[in-house]
Amino acid sequence: MLLRTVGKPAEAVSYSARAVELDPLHPVILSGHIRNCSYAGRYDLAIKGIENGKQLFENSFIFYICRGYYHLDREQYAEALTNLKKTEELNPGLKHFHSLVAFCQARLGKENSARRHLATLGTSPDDDLSRAIIYAGTKQAESSIASLQRAANQGFVYTDMLLHPAFRLHHRDPRFLEILKDFGLPAPMAKVN
Repeated sequence: MLLRTVGKPAEAVSYSARAVELDPLHPVILSGHIRNCSYAGRYDLAIKGIENGKQLFENSFIFYICRGYYHLDREQYAEALTNLKKTEELNPGLKHFHSLVAFCQARLGKENSARRHLATLGTSPDDDLSRAIIYAGTKQAESSIASLQRAANQGFVYTDMLLHPAFRLHHRDPRFLEILKDFGLPAPMAKVN
């Protein structure tokens, strides 16, 4: 996770592959590996991990999270939405994933659903991070970056901010780069597909 946070997904893959070798029956380890592979552009390895985990982890909400992120990374929003809704079904208390559902809905042209979710958010830094994701889904870059800035001003950034598919629209924005710099994070590297 630390390597993902600092924008080094290829290195993260090597460590998570080893973790899967050591403990292939742990859904969190496999799910983290799949997410690392997706972020690193190693979709072949991500698909292999998804296939390997299907029978073992079909009732694990975290397995559906990583599948959702795989599809988010590929901009396959309908598939991402299906997996993220399964995540919500299996663990409805995961607040953050409601914003990813709204992000996908917006990208699929259902902006009213995304706006309804925006109306439910409060004023905490977590809410600002959720708001940033939803605004990114509606391609409202200014509102998204303003929400990221509000959270950052309170000492919060999204853990995978450098690699998260929702924030790619900000990669060249000087304000985004300044937030990264303030938290000691490097500038994003170009995504390899």
